[in-house]
Amino acid sequence: MMFIYSIPYDMPTKKNPITVTEASYFANDREKLSMFKCPKCSEYLLYRGVVYIGCFGCLSYFSEQDIILANIE
Repeated sequence: MMFIYSIPYDMPTKKNPITVTEASYFANDREKLSMFKCPKCSEYLLYRGVVYIGCFGCLSYFSEQDIILANIE
């Protein structure tokens, strides 16, 4: 059996474009990532960057796959 999981991400549609400010972008993703712990420091302080996921606790950067694998256990 294969375990498949992805971190939720909102994509605006062409019919209903969403105006996103920098502050609301990070606040929205911090809420969604609040249930995932950091693989390095085990804090729940993750945020999504443009191509990475970062942690405010240890100031490290991870790929989405690293976060998912660390939270499977």
